[in-house]
Amino acid sequence: MVVIGYSFRDAHLMQLLDEALVKNRSLFLVIIDPDAPGLRAKVMTIRNVPERCLAIPKPAGDALRAGQVLNATNTVIQAQQQIVNAEEQNPATS
Repeated sequence: MVVIGYSFRDAHLMQLLDEALVKNRSLFLVIIDPDAPGLRAKVMTIRNVPERCLAIPKPAGDALRAGQVLNATNTVIQAQQQIVNAEEQNPATS
């Protein structure tokens, strides 16, 4: 999930996000915002999943031009593939 320009202040949406992170271990967040590290910290208060939450501390246009969104996407794809591989090797733990 790529998040751009959302402050993570809506309690109802935060609850939905928490439920999604619990139910879907392959869900990753990519937060694009000048205050991305602060927003990432806010997400970590509901569900501590630092390995599944990436922060790009730039305006969206700058992050796109710099290739950071593409890099983050590739990181997420690789991590998701590792999750799939692990679940295939150990189906009882998934």
